[in-house]
Parts: sequence; structure tokens; C-alpha cells
Amino acid sequence: MKKVVLCIILFFVFLLIPSCQSNKSVGEKTIEGFLLELYQVDNTEDYQELNEKHSQYLQEISNSMPRQAGMQTMDPEDFAELFKPYSAKFKKYCSEAALQELFSNRYIMKYDQLAWEEECQFYVRDVKISQDQDRQYSYTIEVEKRLKDGSTQAKNGEGIVQLDEEGYVNRFIITKRVDF
Repeated sequence: MKKVVLCIILFFVFLLIPSCQSNKSVGEKTIEGFLLELYQVDNTEDYQELNEKHSQYLQEISNSMPRQAGMQTMDPEDFAELFKPYSAKFKKYCSEAALQELFSNRYIMKYDQLAWEEECQFYVRDVKISQDQDRQYSYTIEVEKRLKDGSTQAKNGEGIVQLDEEGYVNRFIITKRVDF
């Protein structure tokens, strides 16, 4: 009888332990996911596909309008199709305004492009997030660059992320860039 009571007590203690541990808020999880998508690059398949489609698009434009010189603007539908893999990755974390800002400053593919050009990978070693105001958070991030030869290099960055009312990243400000 004593063993049964002891087992029941231990069972309830084990059920209570996870609930006593501190969990990340939904906002912190969103920001962490967003930062992982932005900085971590395991492979460059999306960027290679983007490059190929972009080259193909430019060739098609050149063939259809051979006499027009100067800069051509991309049709919004073509732009959306070209960047579909990037949009899909970030839509679960970002508002439309933040997504457009990432596209306009080209930060959305910065590390993919760098990984492709330098034939390396980027991994997020650590992310620390602290809440500054109601929906505004500061972060510090440590990113590791791994080269083909096995050597690594780590750099730190900092920034501010603001969430909208629905919990999506609405504003993203880099205060210390992670430059390799």
C-alpha cells in the first residue's frame, strides 16, 4: 500500500515539474523562429533556384524587348513567383510590412547569397531575447560561419524586433550587424 501511494505521489511530482519550468512566450518563440530563418543557412538550394529563375526571367525580357535599353522593372506577379520560397519561409513570422522591408533592403536573402558565394554555411549558436516594452524586444545573436575546410568563425549581432497586435514581426531593426 505504501508503495502504491509513493508511486502516485512521484507521478504527480513528475507532472508538476514541467509546469514549474519557465517557458518562452509566444512572442519570443516567434522572434527566435524569425531570426533562425534569417541567419541560419544549411544549404543554398533556394538561392540557387532564385538565381536560375532570375537569369531566365532576364533572358526572356531581353528576347521579348531587344531594342529597349535601360533598367526594366519587374512585374509584381513575376516578383512574387521568383521570391516564393522566401515569402513562404517568413510569412509565418512576419507581417506584410516587415516582409516588404526585408525584400526592399535585400536582407531576406543576405546570408543565403553569402553562403552561396563563399560556399559555406551559417548556424545560429545562441539567441538571447529580452522584452523592452509591451511588444518590443531586444535580441543578441551569435552566428557561426562554417567553411568547406571545416574552419569556423563566430560573430555577434544585436537588434530590436517589434511585434504587431497579432504577434507577427512588424519591425526589424539591426543595431549591430553580423558581418563576415
